[in-house]
Amino acid sequence: MPINESLGALMRARLAPGADEATIDRWIRDEFEQELCVVFTDMESFSSRSVKGGIISAVSLVFEQREISDPVVEAHGGKVLKSIGDSLLLVFPTPAQGLAALLEMRERLAAHDRGLPLDRHVSVGAGLGFGPVLRVADEDVFGVEVNHASRLGEDTAKAGEIYVTGPARAGLGEVEGVRFERVEAPFEAYRVRPLAGGPWTP
Repeated sequence: MPINESLGALMRARLAPGADEATIDRWIRDEFEQELCVVFTDMESFSSRSVKGGIISAVSLVFEQREISDPVVEAHGGKVLKSIGDSLLLVFPTPAQGLAALLEMRERLAAHDRGLPLDRHVSVGAGLGFGPVLRVADEDVFGVEVNHASRLGEDTAKAGEIYVTGPARAGLGEVEGVRFERVEAPFEAYRVRPLAGGPWTP
């Protein structure tokens, strides 16, 4: 795993015999720790579609999805930090910005998919976390909320579904047009659902 040169130097110092780990940990937090909203998105059945339709067809779906979603991420103050195949790692300053982006992205991707065969759909599932993370420039993020958001976005959410962690739910407060439904998970997590008469459908 590539690692930032500055963080790498601190990690090497931390691993040295007799290192003052508490002091080095404080230096690492001072330089790299931020409170961020972290989002993972994942396109449903991408691997099987890659096998069935071929890699070029699969990559074209990713490109098509990014053409729709990237401007939405940017418009809500977010950044695409990393892409791995069909999965995206996004960061936002606040969970409100992250959720607003996901709700808009959901609608735009659903509009694209409407009337198309399933193998042409580009809608994604998403997991959203919020809390202290180590942000390594514009390369990567590390933290408990990163792990939990990844699990929700890549393992739990199906196309069009949005899940949030407990800390993200607490940071969001009340959100107009949606409710939060507690779900079973190894950690506190919620599925975002529309209120009756809301602007989007489950």
